Amino acid sequence: MQGKNKHGGESCRGTERGSMSKREPHVLMPARSVPVPVLADVDVVVAGGGFSGVCAAVAAARAGATVALIERDGMLGGQAAEIYAFGLDTVIDNNGRQLIRGLPWEIIQRTVAEGQSDPMWTEMDFQRMAREGIETMMREQGLDVSCKSYQYLNPNAFRYVLQTMVDDEGITPFLECPLTDVMREGGRVTGVVAQGNYGSFAVAGKVVVDTTPHAGVAALAGRPFPHPEAYTGTHPRVAGVAIQRVLEYVCAHPDDVACVGVASPDLDSLTRLVERGIPLWMKGFRAVQQRGIADDPIFKMLGYGDPPYLMFFYDRDGCGTYWVHSNDWTRTRLDDPLHLSRTLAEMRKRQWVTHKLFRDYVPGFEQAHLMDIHPHIARALMISREPGGFTDCELPWEAIEQGGNVYEDSVARIMGHPDKGQAADGFQLPYRSLLPKGLEGLLVTGKPACRFIHYHSTCAAVGQAAGVAAAVAALDNVLPRGVSVPKVQAELQRQDAVVF
Repeated sequence: MQGKNKHGGESCRGTERGSMSKREPHVLMPARSVPVPVLADVDVVVAGGGFSGVCAAVAAARAGATVALIERDGMLGGQAAEIYAFGLDTVIDNNGRQLIRGLPWEIIQRTVAEGQSDPMWTEMDFQRMAREGIETMMREQGLDVSCKSYQYLNPNAFRYVLQTMVDDEGITPFLECPLTDVMREGGRVTGVVAQGNYGSFAVAGKVVVDTTPHAGVAALAGRPFPHPEAYTGTHPRVAGVAIQRVLEYVCAHPDDVACVGVASPDLDSLTRLVERGIPLWMKGFRAVQQRGIADDPIFKMLGYGDPPYLMFFYDRDGCGTYWVHSNDWTRTRLDDPLHLSRTLAEMRKRQWVTHKLFRDYVPGFEQAHLMDIHPHIARALMISREPGGFTDCELPWEAIEQGGNVYEDSVARIMGHPDKGQAADGFQLPYRSLLPKGLEGLLVTGKPACRFIHYHSTCAAVGQAAGVAAAVAALDNVLPRGVSVPKVQAELQRQDAVVF
């Protein structure tokens, strides 16, 4: 028998003490009519303020459009400012020819000019590299080709450059404003709704560019990307590293720690690289972890691979980056909030436990401090050879792997993941890949556009293409599917992007 509460009403208790009645798996929300102010009405709305989103917004503005940029964080940069994924191979093909120019290259160069980045960004002769290949150039730097993926770019200088360019182009930014809904007229997306601190607001536009990694705008419009599996990773930064003591330890324990890609991994050679400001990639630390586990089982949670190993990237000036993954980092489901939350919570603990292990067991880390923890753990949709079934164009794997593909509507030439197999000179991305099926007024980027896309610079190049296309469509008063692709290509070439 159900009891009465102290007010005389029926109690919510179930048959067991403390239990509650089970809810239905879905809840019908009551219809509401709540006025939402439109804070901006522009030609192009860009969702996502990462590298790709800023390139889309700046490209659209330089093409003559009015632009609003909406970002969930309180700063621009997104995953590109957190994950250690810049390197020479983000802008060149396997033969050493520069593929990524335009806005991504301009942003990289402006960031390097701010100081405290890897000097190789300016020391490498890209024209000579295209003639002689990257191997020769890397050997001259005392490195081998395996280090082409890890040229350090100062993340805070990068964020500064992004915000400066947005401001200089007159783009309207909305920061700390996560998306909550879309504006629609039938099957056409006409804007987005975001959440401010004191309520929702809308930003209307003729065209919307969705640069979120998982096509979040399309999901809100009822067309979620059908492959939600993602891998997650985080690169928390550490300062106060006594690098000379670390190098002495590494050289004294070559069976446990390797400096990857260094031609002569002796103490003198490593010291000279550090003095030049060249980053180092250290991999291993298995014996270190075993010593830690003997004292505290908490260190069992760390490591990647079988047997597990740890990685540390030394950047410069006493600063570096850990590489932290979860046990389930390759199969995080973005469509399962509980699973995603458990993964992220575990990785937050791993950030500190990784630092604790290095601080307590690796010489040179005794006075180091963990710092610059990004508010979001980075995640990227899984690479796959299978088509996504999401846009108007599905690139066959053979076209990516064999190369030689030519598309009349190409808007970028890009590279995919270096370990998955592809043509040495990359592949062309057709404009059709940016058009999600079943939706008008919307362009997508990243893996929703092509499941083989990799590298932040590549995503940024696709973002630039999407921004230009959105501007051309808006200014010509046509939908993205009716845009003049030759006009888009001409504007991209004017902005120094690689189109074919």
